[in-house]
Formats: sequence, C-alpha cells, structure tokens
Amino acid sequence: MVDTGKKIKELRIRAGLTQKELGTILSVSYQAVSKWERGMGLPDAALFPQIAKALGTDVNTLFYSNAPKTEQKSAYKPINDKFLAIFIAALTFFLMLATTFTIVIVRKNRAESAIKTASIIFNNEENVQVLCDFNGQTVTFTRKYFFDGRVIMCYDQGDTQYYFYKDVGYKMTALGLQSAPITAEDYLSALPGFLQIDFSDNSLKGVGGSKGEYSFKLKTTHALGVLESFGFSPNSKIKLTLKDSRINRLTVTEGQNTLTLSYVFGYGFTFSLPDFLN
Repeated sequence: MVDTGKKIKELRIRAGLTQKELGTILSVSYQAVSKWERGMGLPDAALFPQIAKALGTDVNTLFYSNAPKTEQKSAYKPINDKFLAIFIAALTFFLMLATTFTIVIVRKNRAESAIKTASIIFNNEENVQVLCDFNGQTVTFTRKYFFDGRVIMCYDQGDTQYYFYKDVGYKMTALGLQSAPITAEDYLSALPGFLQIDFSDNSLKGVGGSKGEYSFKLKTTHALGVLESFGFSPNSKIKLTLKDSRINRLTVTEGQNTLTLSYVFGYGFTFSLPDFLN
C-alpha cells in the first residue's frame, strides 16, 4: 500500500495540473484536493476512476507501490501558455488585416465613385475652360455658351487661335485669318482631346486617396483623350483634385514630362467673342 494522498500529489504535479485544475476536472473544490494530499481524508470511492484518468494512470497505482506503470498521458493536460499566446496574437493579426482590407476596399470604391461622378459632370457642363500646361508650354481650351443661345469653342496656343462658331472653323495667326465650314466633331477631333473624359467604364486602376485628392492610373488612355495627344501611356501617374464634385486640377507625370490641367466651370471665367465674330 502507498500513501494515497501523497500519490495523488505526485501524479498531479507530474501531469502538470494545479490543485484547482484537478478539482475543476473532478467537480470538487481545490480545498478537497488539498485535504487528500495532506492525508486528512480520502476521495469518495466513485471518484477514484476519474482521478486516475485525470492523472494519466490507473486506480491500482493510487493504492499500490508495485503497480505496473502506465504510459498513458493525462487527457486533461492544460493548454501550453506559449501556444495560447501565439494563437491569440495570430488571431488578432488576422482580424486587424481583415479590417484594414475592408477599409481599403471601401475607400477605393468611394474614390472611384467620386472620380466617375466628376467626369460625368464635366461631360454635361455647358461652360468650361481648361488651362493646360505641358512642360512649361501653355494652351487654353474654352467652351462657352452665351445667354442668347450662341456657343463658341476656342483653342488658344498663344501664337495660333482656333475658333468654332456657328458651324464655321476659324484659324487666326500672325499671317491673318482663315475660315471654312466645319462640324463641331471635326473641330474637336483636331484638338488634344480636351473634352474626352470618361471614367465610367471601369478604366481606373490603383485608385487611392480621399477628401477630394486622388491618385490613380488608367487601363487605357482612351478614357482621357488629352493623354494620347501629349504622348502619355497608361502607365503615367495621374493626380486629380476635386472641388464641389467638379474637377479642379489634374496632373499627369511620366518620366520628365508633366501635364497640368486646371478647370474653371460656369460663368466665373471671362471670355468675349473676338471682333471678327461680333
């Protein structure tokens, strides 16, 4: 025979259990376990099979010193603290990653929506002036609707001005004025795609930014005709600033080339008909 209380304590420590953990497994208080181990009492007979299982042994081992040893391990070995810490850290990381990913997707969708809305507004504007600076060379495009129903489009290169008015195209240089009947479509097709802005066909990629300032690239330069006219590729970097849901400034960079387009909408800009059109 052996001291059963001491045997329980020995096997409990070997199994890596505290008195409280063993008591929880057996549905008894840790004080009861303490009394057993101090020889102040014995467990109920019905508990011995559960104690043996919890301690990874058999009932005979609890009473006899020469009982055959068992290789059975406790089925109730507590979770390793280090493993638990790693698991919690990994779970926290993945939750943070999922949250960050969700936020990025939401911001991207909002940015794309804002840019597409601005391009739709631009295409529907009756009065717009675009100031273009390409590597220090400045040109201006104007589309102006007057209150009496007249409309004029003007492309100003500085030394040469192109006008479209009442189905007639005008070219004014230092050598004089030339004019010929022309359609609005033919007039615009000869210009650097100022009025071709359409981001509604999912042509945007890599959209980032918020609060009216966005950066992106295009899958094709067809969505912004002015890029093709100035020799930019779809890999060019584009920054767009919006104001009141309208395009305020668009900057394109690629290598050493920089194109800046500034937009003025409504009747806020001043433009009068040339003398030869009055």
